[in-house]
Amino acid sequence: LDRDRNLNLVNSSIVLDDHILPTLALKTDKGYQIYYILDRPAFLSKHKNGSMPVLSAARKISENIKSTIMEKIPATDVGCNSFGIFRIPREDNIIFFEPELTYSFAGFLMWSKSVTQKSKEKRKSNLKVINSPHSQYRKQTDQAWFRIMLTKHNIKPGQGLGRHNTILTLALACYSSGKNQNDAFNLLDEFNSYLEDPLDVRDMQRCVRDAYSGDYKGASKLYIDELIDTWATPDEKRIVVQESNVQWYKWAKPRTERVYSHVSEWLNDVIELINKVSSGADKVIMSTRAIRDTLDISPSTLNRVMKQAISSNKLIVKKGKGNQASQIATLEMVLRALYRKREAESIAWVNYLEAFLKLQNRQYIEEQSVFSDVEGIDDEVDRFGTNISTG
Repeated sequence: LDRDRNLNLVNSSIVLDDHILPTLALKTDKGYQIYYILDRPAFLSKHKNGSMPVLSAARKISENIKSTIMEKIPATDVGCNSFGIFRIPREDNIIFFEPELTYSFAGFLMWSKSVTQKSKEKRKSNLKVINSPHSQYRKQTDQAWFRIMLTKHNIKPGQGLGRHNTILTLALACYSSGKNQNDAFNLLDEFNSYLEDPLDVRDMQRCVRDAYSGDYKGASKLYIDELIDTWATPDEKRIVVQESNVQWYKWAKPRTERVYSHVSEWLNDVIELINKVSSGADKVIMSTRAIRDTLDISPSTLNRVMKQAISSNKLIVKKGKGNQASQIATLEMVLRALYRKREAESIAWVNYLEAFLKLQNRQYIEEQSVFSDVEGIDDEVDRFGTNISTG
């Protein structure tokens, strides 16, 4: 049996992060069931808004356990119900049992958070923020896996992710892509009707309703990969892999469509305001209250913006004494001031040479003494015994 040949791989894969061992392992007809048992129950409490944080945390812990094992054993059933009924342990199916190996819910929660954080960092390294609204990667319904799964008519229960999980995943993709719930139902009702063994209509309706409940953000990559691995042909799998190798994309909404603005956006607003108020001056005297009132920005946000602006040298701020407003200059204003200073010094230099060296050709002096090497003129100055300072 493939099950028995893979036992060594199972034994090495069910130890989470090299220190969390299972409490119980059972042998079934087609594989193995692994149990990680808590030292005491985690009691549910329902908040006023209807949420049950302990239930959500337990579901996330279960998903992270399955995804962690699946990295080593691709045949892991990630679609199994996290709170379902499991096989009853018997003397003939227990292959491992150690009652002392139990864990606290808080300990599992900390482990799950670390797994989630690592997964986020891995996804973030492959993210590319783009602003164009035209791309096949914008919506899950436009991706290859979605189109491929809609063509599958041989999906049956009892083999990996079955009909229920397939329709729920497709419905979640419709939800995350902004498709109307009725349109999603019609699409999936047609898909279900073409299945060789269709799902009951009421169950299909429940899948769509759950997908649009607001409890989920979209189809999970874990489930998408499992669906493709189970039902796609080798050529179709290559298409999905080629698309996923391009990159995962994260879409930046226009600022007008967001409730909150990024610090970088507020920073640009502050810089534009200071440049506008300066009217060509080297600096402006402006209080933070005036900036807040003009931009309608909160004090805490403005404080973060100013700290970032100063640390990145995009703003020069000289605090006023007492209740006096600060003197503020942007990088553009500083460069403009330096240019004017250099221009003034250049003119003074030319005037000095005309007056004291008696050189009549002003254009020649500008080209040779101000904007190029001055070694020849230095020799001329030395002959007159004059010390020249440019300030």
